[in-house]
Amino acid sequence: MKATPRAFVRRTAQVMTAAAVAAGGVFFIAAPAYAAVPTITSVLVQGSTTNKIVTAGTTVVITGTGFTGMVDNDARSAWDVTPVAWPGTNSGCSQVRFVGNTGTFTRATRYTVFSDTQIYATVPTGIPAVDTTSTVSAPVPGTGSMKVQVVNTMPGGTGSLGSVVGATSEVFYRAPLDPTVTSVPANPNGGGSLTVTVAGITLASGTFVAEKITAYFYNTYATSGDSPKVTSASVTFDSAAGGAGGLSTVKVTVPAGSVSSEAIGLTLLHDGIPSATPDAAAITYPAVITKIESCAVPADINTFVTAYNSAPISPLPTCTGSASVAATASSTAAIKITGKGFTGAGDWEVGGGANDSNAANDGDVTETCAVISDFLAYCYLAITTVPSGNVAVVDFVTDDADNATNPAVVNTGGSILVFTNLV
Repeated sequence: MKATPRAFVRRTAQVMTAAAVAAGGVFFIAAPAYAAVPTITSVLVQGSTTNKIVTAGTTVVITGTGFTGMVDNDARSAWDVTPVAWPGTNSGCSQVRFVGNTGTFTRATRYTVFSDTQIYATVPTGIPAVDTTSTVSAPVPGTGSMKVQVVNTMPGGTGSLGSVVGATSEVFYRAPLDPTVTSVPANPNGGGSLTVTVAGITLASGTFVAEKITAYFYNTYATSGDSPKVTSASVTFDSAAGGAGGLSTVKVTVPAGSVSSEAIGLTLLHDGIPSATPDAAAITYPAVITKIESCAVPADINTFVTAYNSAPISPLPTCTGSASVAATASSTAAIKITGKGFTGAGDWEVGGGANDSNAANDGDVTETCAVISDFLAYCYLAITTVPSGNVAVVDFVTDDADNATNPAVVNTGGSILVFTNLV
């Protein structure tokens, strides 16, 4: 009996299958009889058309062909993609792999086949080694790239097909860099720089720029509704890795000025990947008085201060005098105070004596103050006794109730007010 063309094709396919199993069960064919070889045309971070920067937990979208039928993310070791005996359940080997340049790979934490041409996959925590001398499970942050491979099973459990590992499937791994700052006060007027320790990364002056490390400072008290206020900052190389854990340091420029004497947070960005644990308590801006001006009409200031504390009013008084007031026993004066950190000021002090906690001066000055803003205040002074030496420290304390990581009361630096009997 003469074989039909259809029987001949089926018998030829069976011969090919038997040969493949005898050779170890893995084969790749340009035009397979049962399924197309998976291909990958791009791997991008979900929601992006250009971003290929990933870290552990990032969701990527894999675009290509031949993804239908992937079901199990089979946990086989090394490069074994041999199917188990058909017709067992999930009898093939389906995997989404993140492959390092040593040939090692780690399976995606999870994946979802959205269609034959699209897969959503999560970058695993254990990233394959990418440098040929390392046996660790993660690449050096900032230098590591991986390539994604998709392995699918032929219908019938007769073979598994893997996509070509190439440039189109490459993604670039970055680890979050967590900053540690020694507790320091920031300059409220001039900014400056901080030395910031970063663990677990090897930095070098020649390759630092390639790491693409930037930073931003933030607070949650500077705007209404506790919306964070973010200020970008530059980062420069300071020292290479050394000591236990590979500690390196960078210099971060601190933005000039901030409100209140609360802490601000620092976040490092590693090629766009933010710190997992920002330093949110070490950097504080002390409240300061930067300028004192005397007012020519103390009686009007008294009226203004009293009224303003009941219900804020405008316009504000104009004061252009120097940091001195004409004073004698039982006289009055008024001053305008400029600075930063006045919000929440609960106890203004001018000199010392019976009505003040500042014992450095033995005068008796009773002050009534109105805080206009975090940067401005007016005080009306009733002088019973002129402080000794005709000078007094103007000081205040601030309440910091919305930031539990800082003291409830923070003392300011203060400023000097001169008392004179000149008219």
